Amino acid sequence: MDTPRVPVQIVDRSERVQAALRFAAGASTSSSLTSALCYLCEQLAGMTSSPVASVYVLEGADELVLRGNFGFTREALGEVRMKVGQGITGTCVETMSPVTANDARLTEQFEYFPQLAEERYPAFLAIPLLSGARPRGALVLQREAGPFAEPDLLLAIGASRAWPPCSTRRSRTAPISSCAARATSAGDRWASPRCSRARCLAGIRARRPRSSSPGPSPPNETSCCNSPTARAPR
Repeated sequence: MDTPRVPVQIVDRSERVQAALRFAAGASTSSSLTSALCYLCEQLAGMTSSPVASVYVLEGADELVLRGNFGFTREALGEVRMKVGQGITGTCVETMSPVTANDARLTEQFEYFPQLAEERYPAFLAIPLLSGARPRGALVLQREAGPFAEPDLLLAIGASRAWPPCSTRRSRTAPISSCAARATSAGDRWASPRCSRARCLAGIRARRPRSSSPGPSPPNETSCCNSPTARAPR
């Protein structure tokens, strides 16, 4: 007797599933890098049920700059800066390890940035963005309350591999396809297996200036996929 055949199950497209599909598809190749980062932040926020998702890019010797965001005001892009090792995000990059806090305000590493009014979202999860053994920035998720569970951590780590393959210091306005082509043609010298974690950290510390005061800020970016309902007061 033949076993009766049954139809496959079509997965319902919940908000999280739809966000994951959009994230997997990626941003338009004609988008600027900043627009692409904001787009991916928006989808990751939906995938993880987090009201805030941010990308900090490592620029210069040891400066982390907010270049992509969903949930905060777009005027904060390029304005929020910190050193490697400064704050929760900087600690994540310095140690090249995920860092989490149920209430960031109670931690020794907490740094307040008035542009963000982060006290509304004190639960933090910070993931280092790596290129081979080289840190290139950080991905940060924030919520009103913690903890971030292990599935959130694993999803964020997996998602960290999807960010555009070039630094914003190369171009913040050129299309992603152009950045990717330049990165491919030049070769990713940071991915060399000879660059160990210890050597990377030693190099960052050796280049770190004694003064921690941030340099002048570049002009604000205007293309960002931010939520209009989550604007922070200036």
